[in-house]
Amino acid sequence: MWVIYALGVGAAVLLLFSSGYVLARSLGLSRFASIGCSAPLALGMYSLWATALSLLGITCSWLNVFLPVFGMTAICYVVAWRMGAVSRPKDVSPWQDAGIFAGYIAVALLVTGYVFVGSLDGADSFVLSFDNAYHLSRLEVMVGSGNWATIGEGVGIYYDYGNGSLVSPLGVVDQGRLSGFYPSAWHIFTAMIAGIVKCPVTVASNASVTSFLVFAYPVGMFYLSQVLFPDNKWARVGVGVCAMLFASFQWILIEAALFPNLVGMCLIPAASALFIEATQGFEGLFRRIRMLAAFFICLVALALSQPNCLFALVVFLVPYCLWAIGCSQKLRSRRILRAGCLLAFIALVVSLWVLAYHAPFMQSVIHGAFRPAYADGPQALVDVLTLAFRWGNAQLLLGALVAAGAVFLLLGKGPRWLLASYVLMSFLFFVSATRDGFFDYALTGFWYTDQQRVGAAAALFAVPLAGTAFGEVARCAARAVRRSGGKTSARISVIVVSAICLVAVMYPSFHVNGWGSVETAFGREKTRLSGMCAETGERNIYSGDERAFVEQAKALVGGEDTVLNIPVDGSAFSFGQDHLNVYYRSHRVGETEEGALIRKHLSELADNPSVQEAVASTGIKYVMLLDYQNEEGGRTVHPAYDADEWVGVNSITEDTPGFELVLSQDDMRLYKIDEKFWAPS
Repeated sequence: MWVIYALGVGAAVLLLFSSGYVLARSLGLSRFASIGCSAPLALGMYSLWATALSLLGITCSWLNVFLPVFGMTAICYVVAWRMGAVSRPKDVSPWQDAGIFAGYIAVALLVTGYVFVGSLDGADSFVLSFDNAYHLSRLEVMVGSGNWATIGEGVGIYYDYGNGSLVSPLGVVDQGRLSGFYPSAWHIFTAMIAGIVKCPVTVASNASVTSFLVFAYPVGMFYLSQVLFPDNKWARVGVGVCAMLFASFQWILIEAALFPNLVGMCLIPAASALFIEATQGFEGLFRRIRMLAAFFICLVALALSQPNCLFALVVFLVPYCLWAIGCSQKLRSRRILRAGCLLAFIALVVSLWVLAYHAPFMQSVIHGAFRPAYADGPQALVDVLTLAFRWGNAQLLLGALVAAGAVFLLLGKGPRWLLASYVLMSFLFFVSATRDGFFDYALTGFWYTDQQRVGAAAALFAVPLAGTAFGEVARCAARAVRRSGGKTSARISVIVVSAICLVAVMYPSFHVNGWGSVETAFGREKTRLSGMCAETGERNIYSGDERAFVEQAKALVGGEDTVLNIPVDGSAFSFGQDHLNVYYRSHRVGETEEGALIRKHLSELADNPSVQEAVASTGIKYVMLLDYQNEEGGRTVHPAYDADEWVGVNSITEDTPGFELVLSQDDMRLYKIDEKFWAPS
């Protein structure tokens, strides 16, 4: 299976760096810049085209999505080449930076291999997280149905039982809620990988995440570092070393299986670099238009990955725009006009933010979920300074680098506006951590008021600051060694200093005899990820024994009959992982009258006509319990489990009229509903 996984990563790299690179080159970008922004360009184009095909009723596959997109970009390249727009006199990223570029990939490969791939219990294992049940189920349906839309009537539909009952990401819904929008860029891309290598969606998911961590994110960050620090190679080296070391960014998002959010944030560096490059340093209106067109495609990729990444991009770029206006040569001698432009830009940003806040289509995001404040002001400040944010452990060395980087930026070692971006995003985290109510919703509602997502964005913005400080450390080490050992020894010293930093930040948890245990940030993430992926892990709510039971149940049930399940006992994963046609495929259930009646009164089936009608209308023929009558808060069920919501299911026994026990093992049960209740009377 690991060979299939490796092929999946290769397929992902091909998808990310073919169409996007060709389009970027046709728009006149340098080679390194084209590589850097190829991932968001490719993802945006694939998502738009797949949605168009689905809305037209055409079944999607990797072939009819990839080939037309690549063909269109190839045509653009040929036209641009004939017009002389492909070649440029000088690349923004000189070829002598190839070693630094390789270093970005090497660090990403090392860290990802250790933390993520090393935590997998096999290439087809997966993170047993609340959101991942939905992701795997959605992927399974997309691969099977060929409906890859991000908007329209088919977005949320999982399965049509043939009797009018439709299953959506949140369970069974009524006909009036079928239209909508769901950001599916990552799902579309992962479905393409599954189609190319013919692998399970779990393997495709792991390969997809790996490709973004090892390739898309580091090359985008390299492109951004070239734009931010064109004359400071040491800062570029530092950014490459520090880019993967913030536990609150990549690794906590992976632990929560927030893969769409992770992917969108991995694309922010490239999109930011493209915008900055498009708005400064180049002459010619036509070229700027082409650059901004590419930036627009990047915005599409962010919006279709996770819309809150658009707002994070705004927070990152607003200080840059203010700096650019303030430093404009045309406005330098016109103070009143410059002040007016600054005020007008601020008013525009605030107006657009308020407009988005009041937009009807954003209300389900802003008010649909609520994460209460968890800390007072001093504690939240400490969480920011130590980079723990809410869910991670303190990273003191990295926090010191960020603080030092802020000082270096103030001293003119790089763009000062980077510090403003980081402070602004940290302030949003502070609000989310300490406040409830209007200000929390207004400022962080686009992130679901989720400190985890806001903190991840703040950690991402801290990367250039830490990279600036580490670059100064590397510069001093190289200068000291060069005086006595020459250039080769200086390069070796930089590698040694980088290795020391990586080991110090990534050091696993340890115990000091006589003092106690120390849980490091990466030690925590490694332990938790390994536990959530291992079939015998303490946090595993879908164990190997339960998967074996599901396989036996599937042999008895077949592929079509519907099985009622309690999703939080682990069975929500049984559709995406093991293809059992369970009724609930996400931990969250969409409330309908039939669903509520079944969950609370199913054991009354033999005597309650309303329950009989509900069972017949939903097509349920079996009932599966992976944790029979498990008490609330038990280790083998998700914390979201509420026993009162499932009393009608958990009260079923082999003596309950209307049910036949057909499979039993330990605390797992499979009941068959009497066939006379299968169809409407």
